[in-house]
Parts: sequence; structure tokens; C-alpha cells
Amino acid sequence: MIDVSEITALGTTIAGEIIEKRVFDRHVGSIGTDLDLAYEVQDEVVRQLQASKPQRKIGGYKIAFNKASSLQYYGLDEPCIAPVFADLIVPSGAVLDGIDYRDLIIEPELVLTLSRDLPARQCSRDEILASLEPVRPGFELLDPRNAFALDPTAAQAVAQGIYNVGAVIGGPGIAIESLDLATLTTSVSIDGKVVAEATGAAPQDPLEVVAWMTRVLADRGEQLRAGMSVLCGTHLPTRSVAAPSEVSVSMTSVGHASFRLR
Repeated sequence: MIDVSEITALGTTIAGEIIEKRVFDRHVGSIGTDLDLAYEVQDEVVRQLQASKPQRKIGGYKIAFNKASSLQYYGLDEPCIAPVFADLIVPSGAVLDGIDYRDLIIEPELVLTLSRDLPARQCSRDEILASLEPVRPGFELLDPRNAFALDPTAAQAVAQGIYNVGAVIGGPGIAIESLDLATLTTSVSIDGKVVAEATGAAPQDPLEVVAWMTRVLADRGEQLRAGMSVLCGTHLPTRSVAAPSEVSVSMTSVGHASFRLR
């Protein structure tokens, strides 16, 4: 058990490592597999990262480890969550600087954006449906800073914000009621060449993701608000991207998203 001052110190250390893009450190001795502690540290890391950029706000949340295989691998009963900063969410066509990342990795995902606040409690499917903009294609951007070579625990990843460094959101999108996950084909291309493709690969119904998030956030005194985006989990294995490159994802009937890494 560690006290508040130790959590603050650990959060400050991790935030500094993220800002300076230093190689990932598991901080094994203090975090290990303790998810409750990991979320306390994550909260402190978020505070420190917000303090590093005045006016920085949370623009949404990501879900992680929501495939059955991931839950089993990490010994989890449910997925994990981390915030995404609003200033790191960019539209399709954005140009990103490779110098801003140590180890950029992409995950193609469905993205849901809230058209109005959801209550701070677990919400019903109907409440969620009435509060969503069209579902859109996108990428989650991650910078694990070579963490995967160390095989960190889920808790060690959670403390670090599960490596999120933003998202790219495309369009045009479709009403979620029209989304057919079984036939949805996700195709990722780099420099015009298809490098990965799968059909029916969404890890979870996006509405279930949002319902789960409303409960988890309510337990932490938070909620999903209008304008926030939810990253619903990757359809394909993570893939490293090096500059310079043109990166795109297409999802049948949902749309297209792309960015250039220079």
C-alpha cells in the first residue's frame, strides 16, 4: 500500500517520462497488477499532463483489452479505460510530425461522439442511442515507447494512460442503427498498399462499450459529455508507423479516415 504523496510522486515521474518520450518503465515495484492503484496513478498523470498545457481538456475516452483474448491474457474480468485529450483528437487528413512520437502505433477503430451529456450512471441502450452522432471510422494513436518489449501488466499500462496519444476521426459515418458488425470490413493502407484487412473484427458492440463506460465513469465521479468521443477498440493488431508515410483506413458503409506522418 502506498500513500498519497507516493502516488503524486509516481504520477509526476510517469508524466515526465511521457512528455519527454522516454523509454517505458513498468515501475513494477509499486504498481504490479494492482488496478485500483493504477487508476489512482493514472488520475495523477492526467492532472500533471493537463498542467503541462493550460486549458487542456479531456475530449473522450478509450477502451482497452476488450477482446476476449486480451481479457484472458491479462487476467481481467473487464476491459480498462483511459482518457483522450481533446487537443490530440484530429480530423481525417491531418498532418502529424514524426518527431512528436517515440514509437507511433495505430489501431483502426469505430468512434462514437456524444451529441449531448449522458447521465452519471449506467445508461440504457435507448438513452445512448438518443445521444449519439453517426458512428465514424478512425485511428487510435498510441506511443507505447517500446513498452511491448517488456510485456507490462494491464495495471502498468493503465497507470500510463494505456499509451494513448490521440485519435484521427474520419467520416462520413452512418447511423449506428444501420451498422452491421458482422459484415463490416476494415482495411488499413500505408502509402497506398493494403497492409491489413479483416471482416467482422470489431471487438465489441459499440453501444455496449458506451454503456460500460457510463458505469465505470460514474463510479469514478465522472461522465460522458456532449462532444466527447469514445474509441471502441481495435479491429486489427497494432501496427507501427514510421515517417514519412500516408496512412488510411476504410470501413465498409462507415467511411474513411487518413493522416500523413511527416
